[in-house]
Amino acid sequence: MEVTKHGLRISAARSRLVKLRIPLIELVLLTTFVDGFGKTHAVFVEKSTTTRYQLHLLQLADDMAANVLCSLVKNAFVEAEEASALIEVIEPPSPSIA
Repeated sequence: MEVTKHGLRISAARSRLVKLRIPLIELVLLTTFVDGFGKTHAVFVEKSTTTRYQLHLLQLADDMAANVLCSLVKNAFVEAEEASALIEVIEPPSPSIA
């Protein structure tokens, strides 16, 4: 799994074939939980163009992996927000047309 300011990319471990991409702007919710069998999972809620939302369930190795995932996603949002603020500072507003 790769998390950047652009979004999440989940690839197959061996073939590196991309299985799922979620643009950061379409990520509505990420939560993790431990099921009744002691397995840790992550749920991604993605804004969809065909339906209102899509849910993706991913099994993780353990709670530590869940914490790392949440931290990576949080940092990606912070990085994207900082990049957006930087663009606003660099680019002056366009003149109004009268």
